[in-house]
Amino acid sequence: MKKITIREKVTVGESRGSKLGFPTLNLEIKDLDIDDGVYVSEIELKSKSHRSVTFIGSPETFGDKKRRIETHILNFNEDIYGEKVRVKLLEKIRENKKFDSEGKLINQIKKDIKVTNVFWDNRNKNADKKDCRK
Repeated sequence: MKKITIREKVTVGESRGSKLGFPTLNLEIKDLDIDDGVYVSEIELKSKSHRSVTFIGSPETFGDKKRRIETHILNFNEDIYGEKVRVKLLEKIRENKKFDSEGKLINQIKKDIKVTNVFWDNRNKNADKKDCRK
């Protein structure tokens, strides 16, 4: 996958992610040519990088047709409305999907987070191997 970086200001969303137990930051879509889906991502905020999962598309589970970008930062709980961030999409996990219930969506989000953690764990192991060869 070609690495894609999105630079935007965090905007106020519908707070659905928070209600489901997975708060997200929302970014505006401005003529971005990016496939809908869920991605392993990395977000840079205030000169620090964080592991994240990013959703791009219309949250059809809620009957919403508006396309959006929402990023859940793993192990993070700060108010960052209005902050400028940079989100790097690293690997596509899956396509956008409509779920029959919020419970099924929550279960899928948990799986997406596991996939993201495995991605980062493998990336860190590979980096450690490279360091050992120096």
